[in-house]
Order: sequence, then structure tokens, then C-alpha cells
Amino acid sequence: GMIYLTLGKILLEMKLPQIAAWQFVNVINSKDVRNYNQAVEYLIVAADELGDKTILNYAISKMRISDFPQEHRDMLFFRMGEVKFDSKDYKGAANFFEKVSDGSKYFEKAIYNTAMSYAHLNDAEKAISKFRYLFSIRQKFKITDNWRVAALMGLARTYYQFQDWQRSVYFYRLVPRDHKLWHEALFESSWALLRA
Repeated sequence: GMIYLTLGKILLEMKLPQIAAWQFVNVINSKDVRNYNQAVEYLIVAADELGDKTILNYAISKMRISDFPQEHRDMLFFRMGEVKFDSKDYKGAANFFEKVSDGSKYFEKAIYNTAMSYAHLNDAEKAISKFRYLFSIRQKFKITDNWRVAALMGLARTYYQFQDWQRSVYFYRLVPRDHKLWHEALFESSWALLRA
């Protein structure tokens, strides 16, 4: 088991996550108790790099979150949120996304996805609150910052979804002209104006 684990780690470092994943699966299937948890942990890292939900689901089914080391927990919570979101379990998705800690590279995406989960659950208040929070933490960035604009678009679309046309138009108009989403914002705001 230890040989497969070491080989898997080396392959992961060589940026070969697909081949590495199979080494970790070998350790998990061998019932090697000493290396089992580490194999599951590295398999989740490999699945994350591959963006492979099937491997991720398999790995998650083989572990307890409490066994998972802190430095990889944010990634795990984020990926589990995605799995729940994809299966339309928006409450479960929001629950996992909200566990992602501040400072994680997944943090902004997790806030955005939490807001989207609440929008799917028709909880306007929580969706708007999350989009506003995302906007507030990106406010110090330049106006074309992608997360800042994503928050504006999220607010505009959520207000549109809940038929608050004036607020919807207000947020669409805050999307800067030199951002790639400007044309989309212009098009969507024209619908909001029409509805108003």
C-alpha cells in the first residue's frame, strides 16, 4: 500500500493526476488500514485537479470529514457543495459552501454559489445578502474585477427574478462598460425596463 501511495504522490507532483488517482484507488481497495486515510485525502486532491465528480464522489463515500486535514477541508467543502448543487440539493449545497473559510482560494466562488443556491430555493433575502457580501469584500478591487461584477450581475438577476425591476436595472447599470459582461447586462436590463 505504501508503495502505491508514494507513487501516487510522485505522479501528483509531476502533474499527472489521472494516473495518480489509480494508485490511491489501489491503496483504498487493498484495505491497507495504515495508509487508507491518506490515500482518500490524495484521491480527493487528484479529483479536484481533474475536476472529476465521479472520482470525487467515490472518494467522499470512503471517508469521514473529521479525518480530513484542515488545509484541504475548504476544497472538500467546496467540491461537496458543487456535487449537491449539481444534484439540485440547493439547501445541502448552501450548507457546504458556507463552511468554506475566509482566505481560501475557493472563498469568493463559495459565496457566489451560496447566493445562487438561495436564489434556486427562492429565498431572495439570503441570496441578496450573499451577493451584497461578495460585492463588499471585492469593493476595494478595480471596477472590472470579475467577482465584483459577478456580484452585481447576481444582484441584478435576483432582483429581476423577484420582480423588483427598478433595483434590478440599478445593479445592471453598475456593470462597467469595459467588462465582458456589459453587453449581457445591457440586454438583460432592457428586459427589466420593459417589465417595469
